[in-house]
Amino acid sequence: MIRAGSQALCLGPVVAGSADAGVRLVEALVAQNTGQMIFWDVPDQNDAAVKCAKEHGFTAQRTLTRMYLGQNSTPGDPQKQFALAGPETG
Repeated sequence: MIRAGSQALCLGPVVAGSADAGVRLVEALVAQNTGQMIFWDVPDQNDAAVKCAKEHGFTAQRTLTRMYLGQNSTPGDPQKQFALAGPETG
């Protein structure tokens, strides 16, 4: 998914079953929006996503820390998360 933000397009969420599929999805979204400013929150634990972002000229602007209170019974799999989305997406 890519959506309009207040300052740029926002890429995410993108979840894929494999690194290959995730890279293809992200590359398609970036290619469809050539010339546009894009913000992409990349999970730093996903090496394939980080590599893809760097190869396409993205540079780190901030870091994000996932936090939880109590038992984290559904931590997710960072290797399947290629782009994060904020709470505004539901």
